[in-house]
Amino acid sequence: YRLMIQDSLGNTVSYSDSIQIVPFDTITPAQPVIEYLSTNGVDSISFSWSPSRSLNIKNYHIYGAPLGSPIAFIDSVPDTTLAYTFFATNTQTPWVIYVLAKNYCNEKLSLFDDSVITYHPALSQSGCNKEILLDWSTGKLEFPVGNDSIHIYRGLSSTTLNLLDVIAPGSQNYVDTSVQFGN
Repeated sequence: YRLMIQDSLGNTVSYSDSIQIVPFDTITPAQPVIEYLSTNGVDSISFSWSPSRSLNIKNYHIYGAPLGSPIAFIDSVPDTTLAYTFFATNTQTPWVIYVLAKNYCNEKLSLFDDSVITYHPALSQSGCNKEILLDWSTGKLEFPVGNDSIHIYRGLSSTTLNLLDVIAPGSQNYVDTSVQFGN
C-alpha cells in the first residue's frame, strides 16, 4: 500500500512510505521447538515443546515413526497442550518425532523441518564393578547434524535428573564412574 496526498487542485503534495502485508491465507506457521523427549520403559514416548511463535494457532499435529519407517500421523492436540505421551511399539529402536502447528485461519501446517530422534542406550554393569556403561552405538546411529554436545543425565525418575557430563556429539558410549553402592 502507498498513500498519495493531493491538494484541492489535484497537485501531488506527498507520498507515504510503501508498506506490504502478507495475506493471512498464505502464511505457514512456525514449527514448535521440541524441548524434551524421552522413552519410558519399552512401551511409551513422552515429549514437550515450546509453542509456535506464530499467531492464530488452532492445534498441534504430532507425527512419528521408528527411524527408517514412513512418518505417520499420531494425534492432534489443542493449542494449549505443550506435552504429550503415547504408547509405541519397540521404543528400544530410535523413533523420529515431529510436532507441527496448524494455522486457525487457513488450516496450513508448519513444514516438516525439525525433528527429534529418541535414543534408547543399552546399559551394562560387570559384577561388582561400580562403572556403568551406556552404549548407543547399536545400529550405528548418528546424531542429527547441528548438535554440538550430548548431555548425560542420571536420576531416580525423569523428573529428578542431574547432569553428569557433557560429551562430544560423535561419542557412541559413556562410562559412569560416579555410581556408589546403594545409589
